[in-house]
Amino acid sequence: MKFAPSPEFHFERAESGSGVFVFDVKRIELAYPHAEAGIVSPLTIVVFNQQEVDLIATATALTVATIGQAYEQWIRPQGPVKTVILGGGGVQNATLVRWLQERLAPAQVTTHAVYGLPDDAKEAVAFAILGYETLNGRPANMPQATGARGPALLGKIALPPP
Repeated sequence: MKFAPSPEFHFERAESGSGVFVFDVKRIELAYPHAEAGIVSPLTIVVFNQQEVDLIATATALTVATIGQAYEQWIRPQGPVKTVILGGGGVQNATLVRWLQERLAPAQVTTHAVYGLPDDAKEAVAFAILGYETLNGRPANMPQATGARGPALLGKIALPPP
């Protein structure tokens, strides 16, 4: 399957350096009033412009397009990507994983589980790494990715009173 986001779809790094990305997703926003009005079947099919639209498939395609666009814009210019490691609940979505494999080829797409980390433990592992780096006095941010002014320790260590 090929993905080509419409011209209305784009995202940019926020100027504030917050790491927040700004999305323009007019087509999905147009579908939400139908969903909120209760016109959604158990299969998440809505009628939009006299056509049936599958909101889950649309959101999945948008996710793949967003990730693919980010890789093309910011990762691949740094050099070839050999392996992409997925984690979190999305790895349970076989369609999402298959479409990501197609979109990110020739990179191999695999999951945390292949390396011995449960896929559902993504956030726990990430926060453990960030905490470890902070405890050891090492900055763990990436200013080139977030727009931050420079390296910084992330989080605060709050010790109980003596």
